Amino acid sequence: MEVLLPPVIILQVNQSLDVKRVLGGSRPEPLCLLLFGEISHSNVIVHYGLELPLLEENGTISYASDALNKRIGLVRSVLPQLQLLGIIFVIDSSLPFHFDTILDALMSEVETLKSFLIYTIQGNKLDLRCHQIDEPRHRMPVRFLNNDTLLAAIDDSQHLRNEDKNDHEKQKDFKEKLISRISNIIRYLEQGQVTDSILRKINLLVLQLKKAPTNDIEQQVLEKEMELQLLNIICDQWETGHTLGRSDP
Repeated sequence: MEVLLPPVIILQVNQSLDVKRVLGGSRPEPLCLLLFGEISHSNVIVHYGLELPLLEENGTISYASDALNKRIGLVRSVLPQLQLLGIIFVIDSSLPFHFDTILDALMSEVETLKSFLIYTIQGNKLDLRCHQIDEPRHRMPVRFLNNDTLLAAIDDSQHLRNEDKNDHEKQKDFKEKLISRISNIIRYLEQGQVTDSILRKINLLVLQLKKAPTNDIEQQVLEKEMELQLLNIICDQWETGHTLGRSDP
């Protein structure tokens, strides 16, 4: 068994670290990402990562269960085929971080966990280790997915954005035409030219306009919105990664 990790996860980690440095100053803080994916041919294929906020009190680091459940529920509502299969702990080599307590708590709440990763920051060096949940001493190989996957996601994101823009223009044009036609109907009625046939058609039109969206349509809209948000995050992280790469000496 090996863990297949998309490069965007590493970009997401580094972007989150940069944000924490800006907000929290020079003091490094531990970071935890939940890794959602699928099992295929005995391999763990990671698709998305969501940060799990960590709480520090009296020198002890923990997390809130409601924050964990909220993130799991969010992913399940949009991508029900994905499971929480792993965690990645990001630590600074100069700051001791004992994550055993957090790992034990996560294992007691989530039965689908297969692995945990430790990403140690050592300057510009990438030190990434992966371990099995049921056998912590056993290392698991990590392989990065082809960058073509990331580029394809970015291309799909641009395509969806263009489609969304075109749909918006079509809806706007439809609404303008509808308003114009309704105005003509109102003027026609004001002239007193009313028949039973016209009243029936107008009543049907009003009923159609008042009809609320069905649950399946609302679910599809929600799923598309979440897909766009996730793809936008991928694009932002990809652009940030390239910007940071160009700024390095």
